[in-house]
Amino acid sequence: MPLSHPPHEADFTLTFNDNKFNISKCLFGLYSIKFRNHPDFIFQNSLDMSEKGIDVSTFQQFVNACQSHFYSITNENVIGLHFLCKKWKVPMILEEVVSYLSDINDSTLLITKLNFLLQKDAPTSEIEETISKHINSYLSVPSFCSLPIPVLHRIISKTFLQENKTSTNKNRKVEKINHHLFLNFLKAASDFHKESAAPLYYFVDGSDFTHEEINEIGSKPKFIQHFLEPTFSTSISSLFQKLNDQKNQITSINSQIESMKNFEGAKITEFKEKVAKLKKSIKKKVKNLANEGMESSSSNQALHELEQQISTITTSITTSNDTLSMLETKCADLDNLYNEVYTRVFTMATPNRQEQRQEKQQQRKKRSRMSFFPSKQDKDEKEEPHSRRTVSMKEPDHKRASFLEAKTQQRNAHEMPVRNSVAPSMSQSIETTEVTKEFNATNQLNGIIKQLTQQCGGNVHKEKIIDIQASSSLSSQAPMSVCDYNNVWFWSTKDQPNQWLRFDFKNRKISLKNYTIKTIPYQANFDHLKNWVVEGTNNLETGWDEIDKRTNNSDLNGSGSIFTFKCESNANSYRYIRLRTIGPNHYGKNILALTNIEFFGNLK
Repeated sequence: MPLSHPPHEADFTLTFNDNKFNISKCLFGLYSIKFRNHPDFIFQNSLDMSEKGIDVSTFQQFVNACQSHFYSITNENVIGLHFLCKKWKVPMILEEVVSYLSDINDSTLLITKLNFLLQKDAPTSEIEETISKHINSYLSVPSFCSLPIPVLHRIISKTFLQENKTSTNKNRKVEKINHHLFLNFLKAASDFHKESAAPLYYFVDGSDFTHEEINEIGSKPKFIQHFLEPTFSTSISSLFQKLNDQKNQITSINSQIESMKNFEGAKITEFKEKVAKLKKSIKKKVKNLANEGMESSSSNQALHELEQQISTITTSITTSNDTLSMLETKCADLDNLYNEVYTRVFTMATPNRQEQRQEKQQQRKKRSRMSFFPSKQDKDEKEEPHSRRTVSMKEPDHKRASFLEAKTQQRNAHEMPVRNSVAPSMSQSIETTEVTKEFNATNQLNGIIKQLTQQCGGNVHKEKIIDIQASSSLSSQAPMSVCDYNNVWFWSTKDQPNQWLRFDFKNRKISLKNYTIKTIPYQANFDHLKNWVVEGTNNLETGWDEIDKRTNNSDLNGSGSIFTFKCESNANSYRYIRLRTIGPNHYGKNILALTNIEFFGNLK
């Protein structure tokens, strides 16, 4: 409702896309927090508020609202009003706009409006919240799966978080996700985004799907397997693949049986027709013989031949029936085997269904609260601002450990006593061993660091062979993860200029000839490196020497791209090597993000 007020003088002019609006500065400042803090509020009598993509009629309703006049919120102007209220911080009007948004059930319209806000890099949390509450209405909308992966991940995270809250509060009425629609959505998203869609499979729960759907999930590519939970670990996935092969055999045999039945059916029909003709012929001949009052040896011979033909056809049908019976028996055996193996595999994957479901709810609760992709934050909030497509995340209060990380921890726990018992002598041996690795195009990640990893039996940073530090870190991975070449995730920094990743080779120096970088698993024009320099020094207090420099480079602008660069200057050897950004990445941000890095040359 508009505020009640005495008449105010129109003493200020707003310009919007070449249109003039005379307003009361006092009233507009009363509604808009940003406007009353704007320098022009005090020192000027006009302000240009033009915005591309928003029509004049929408702005007119915004002005009416901020002047305590009657205004109208419609499906056509609600997103524009939402954007203007957010940008100019008009909380009173924003509350009504958000309330209207939450009641919109036109999924295509809301997705279109969401794309509009994304293009303007505007906050989208309210719209994402609305979609998450009515998720089933959007899963089958083609344009929904084409939204950026970070946005889709946030929306689905909110959906599962709402489900968790509903399970603890029976009074909450929240739409639960239809898991079969969700699986179809995952297929569409995978077709559109390719391997970038892998994080969406993080929400897959095998207990929610049919046998056929589980088989399909279990046969997904390796990049998706990394994001599936324990039910779909590598070993279980291979068994599901065998199940798929078994099912294919059953289908093939069923087809053979069906073909045989069709063929034999035709033969039986033909046989019956022949028998009918033979019987008719026999009756006719017998009648003729009876009329003549005599028997004919030739007639008897004909009857004998007819009986032989009938016997031959009967034998053929019996043989075919035996073949069909054998095929049906084999098919039944295969079907039983399929069910037995499926039960065994599923029992291995879920030893205790009730306990696992309870644990699943806790996992979903955690993963829903944690976001790989933070949403756009208003500047007046105290949190660090993030891009809506930021591929990094803050360290959560709780430690998230995927099933792959858990396996790694278990393996390390078993190996730790052995490594500790020999660590001193091994470390000393490794630190004094000269390593020379020339670049080989057949394996671009098989260089000095990988050889050191093999020698020490673990991560080179953890084993204290190399010290790896960074200017900042926002992802769930530590900087040392860039040297784990089986790592399924990536590392990234804050969105600040001159972000760097530094390697300290301690008692040795490296003469760097080539270096390889593997990009993050997201599509082109994302946070891939574009401008950087590789530097070396032997003293952190005396400055850095430039080894290699790249500007406006597009070699790394792709998902999981691996590219090796030859150093422009490799005459010297250095204790410290640093990779540093010197400009924005391919998304226009200052984030340094990569999956792996490897060095080639001589270390001694």
